Amino acid sequence: MRRLSLKATTSILCVACALLLAIWFLAPKTDVKAEQRMVLEQSDTLILYSLMTHNELDSYFSSLAEVNGFIKNREKFHRNYVVGKVRITDSRTKAKLVKALYDGIESHNGFAAACFNPHHGLRATKGNRIVDVVICFECSIVYFRESNQKRGEGTSGLPKPIFDGVLNDAKVPRLPKRF
Repeated sequence: MRRLSLKATTSILCVACALLLAIWFLAPKTDVKAEQRMVLEQSDTLILYSLMTHNELDSYFSSLAEVNGFIKNREKFHRNYVVGKVRITDSRTKAKLVKALYDGIESHNGFAAACFNPHHGLRATKGNRIVDVVICFECSIVYFRESNQKRGEGTSGLPKPIFDGVLNDAKVPRLPKRF
């Protein structure tokens, strides 16, 4: 039996590794559970939220009275204050938002920070099932919540302009620019 030289063996291993990496990079990375995908894609209702976290109150308001005025009777979405929201009724807009969400997850580069200051959220309802999605594009993290279960995914910033565009088109109040 003939043995391969060290150079040939190394070359074969390099090619095999390159192929495995290519397959990994090219394979779809959307890891949204099938049941949650169904709720998102076939939702009876889809609501897009503009959010503010509790940690950011001091950055946006100069006095305690302003903070109290903002948070008094303010709706919350998974511990975040709702600045505004829009119910999405157009099927094309629903599909565009859900596709953008998936595209962001698929194009995530593996980077994630630890801030988690979500400014966007989605609530999809199908029958008696509710899937909530809480998104921080600053740290590239998305949380899917359903029935007291929470699961995180990475995301890129790719969906942000689409989400912002839908909020802006609907004239949903947004956070003021800080700087």
